[in-house]
Amino acid sequence: MPNAFDASPAGIRYDWLLVLVVVAAVFAAYGYTAPRTVTLEDDGLFIMASFDLGVAHPPGYPLYTLLGHIATYLPIGTPALRVHLLSGLLGALACGVLFLVARQTGLPRWFALAAALAYGVSEHLWSQAIIAEVYTLNVLLTFVVLLFCLRAMAATGPTRQRQKTIVRELSFAALCFGLGLANHWPLLLLAAPAFVILLLPSWSLVWRNLPRLFALVIVPALLLYLWMVWRSWQPGLVAFYGPISSPENFWYYVSRQGYGGVDSSPSAGLVDKAAFTWHFLKESFFLLSPLGALLALAGIYRLHQNKRTHLLAATAWIFIAHSLILILALGFDYEHLNVAVYRPYPLVSYGILAYWMAQGLTLITDMLGRPGRSQQQATDGTGDDDDNKDSDDNKRRGGSPTSFLLKALPALALLIPAFVLQKNLEVNDRSQDRFAERYGRMLLDSLDPDAVLFVVGDTTTAPLGYLHYVEGVRSDVQLINTQGLVYPTRLFIPPTTKRKRENAFATFMRNNRRPVYTINKIAEIPNPDGTIHYGFYQKIDPQGRPGAITLRFAERATDYFDSIARAPTLKDRWNRHQQTILMQQYGNFLGYTILSDDPELKRVAADKVKIMENQYYGLVDMAEVLIEFGSTAEHLKIAQELLQQAEPLVDETLTKSMKGRHHYRLGFLAYRLRNYPEAHKQFAESVKHHDHPDNPSQGALEMFRRAPGSQQR
Repeated sequence: MPNAFDASPAGIRYDWLLVLVVVAAVFAAYGYTAPRTVTLEDDGLFIMASFDLGVAHPPGYPLYTLLGHIATYLPIGTPALRVHLLSGLLGALACGVLFLVARQTGLPRWFALAAALAYGVSEHLWSQAIIAEVYTLNVLLTFVVLLFCLRAMAATGPTRQRQKTIVRELSFAALCFGLGLANHWPLLLLAAPAFVILLLPSWSLVWRNLPRLFALVIVPALLLYLWMVWRSWQPGLVAFYGPISSPENFWYYVSRQGYGGVDSSPSAGLVDKAAFTWHFLKESFFLLSPLGALLALAGIYRLHQNKRTHLLAATAWIFIAHSLILILALGFDYEHLNVAVYRPYPLVSYGILAYWMAQGLTLITDMLGRPGRSQQQATDGTGDDDDNKDSDDNKRRGGSPTSFLLKALPALALLIPAFVLQKNLEVNDRSQDRFAERYGRMLLDSLDPDAVLFVVGDTTTAPLGYLHYVEGVRSDVQLINTQGLVYPTRLFIPPTTKRKRENAFATFMRNNRRPVYTINKIAEIPNPDGTIHYGFYQKIDPQGRPGAITLRFAERATDYFDSIARAPTLKDRWNRHQQTILMQQYGNFLGYTILSDDPELKRVAADKVKIMENQYYGLVDMAEVLIEFGSTAEHLKIAQELLQQAEPLVDETLTKSMKGRHHYRLGFLAYRLRNYPEAHKQFAESVKHHDHPDNPSQGALEMFRRAPGSQQR
């Protein structure tokens, strides 16, 4: 495999100049579009962990956390923006390394440049390069290891010198691989067979140096993880599970055992895997434009035609492992949010797609041909085509269409990243995205002085934690995660038993004298008192009757509801997901106002009910309250009307569980109206859509099975 960097000192300088161009151009796009404050996904969690030098969610990502902490010292913007810029820099560097990979395998400069730029402004890499996430670091380290393996295999010279060069390059590859294991080890291990394939021609040399290479892999990874364990014991730090206290605890953390229920859903099946596969193939076709996808197919053909067997096998493995193999391994339901969860996983695959595109562009020059260029040069890419030097014959026939096309092809190739840039700029411009921050500030600013707020779920824990712990918003408030996660103010160390968890809550509530608030529908907190319901949050009312709910409109909460209910469709999937949760919470609140006998409350609520008319999730949760707690035929009639009103508002955000819940509501309503055959039908339909133990329709059908006569009553 020829070494494209050895052509000349001037050629090396030119390559590195173009690397700087790639990194600067792509990083500028990321910096311009990066959110200036916290967003959803895992953004707030990684910023908190970086700011504190704490421990992120499993497997901990100690390398990214360390780099993120360094980034927080940048004298620019908010801490959120600083860590976002770190992700952007890592993504831009990954594009620069992809350029070097293309050059290392003999591809012309301008085609390598087009591939690197197109990849940099592709939708999914861009989306992860502007938030605090670990995927751009994983892409960078994967491509760096690939580059060092290619450089090792391209070593030339006398045998002794060549072997020394190979060992040196592989040592760098092993070191970077070890660092990658301290970032996202599952994705990096998936790529490992590709590196083995590339090294097969020199396997005897690799085998002789295996102890050294193995040490270079293990030592940096082990040191970073041991440092993570030590940090988990420091008081007052953000640490996902808290102190890592034993080898079993460590393995539970690093192996991501706590995510078993997240990565695999009981209701997912082959249809979901097929849907994800089709989604990935569609994304691959349009990611770099259809022309880019067709050129990638041509690039695969070029590698096969030129008998670059190891390179083709290695790149094909990476492409498949980070996409199709992951789809087979994971058990996601194919749903709106899970598409967003899955989309970062194939980022390295998309980089390989861009590399193949550069190979396809080179195939066009192969087919057009250049007189004076040997067949070997055309095959292995060692000629001076990347310098755009015409042969003597080309000069003599410089006006021919073929010669003109060859000269114009680099400029035409650069039209691909230009097209991809304009296509993705709007969707990835999140510089004004303050959705999560506004939500967090609304909640925190609504609390009494010196209050306690119980929270649950990533979309609440992360933005609130960022605002409170990093930016110091409402420092008088105590945040407690009901699962014992993330915050240093945990009541217990997870994983733990349900009984210990309940005892911890009971002890806290018994000794607490501060105002206590909860996010809506948190059932774990023992409350012997009443509750004041504000829509998006509730307050425990010591003066209230046990079990009683007092409804109040709070100005900040109502203003916030007006703004998000009237907002245009949100382009980010995570923001839309959180919006549906918020509509459910406020719909629950408005459902209780319909049941209320207070005329003034009902008058104020009427305007909010009107605003909710175009919100599916708000309407169905209003109906659910009326179905469950309504005491009159009029309440059930209103519930029926609300469900009918919601029906045409169903969109792609409706999950399997929500489809099942919709039919459960219809069944519950029919049951309350004593239409038992219809109730049984709707419960069965609910299970058909969401065959999951959490679906309450399972219990309803079991009730019918125990009392079959109820279907005919």
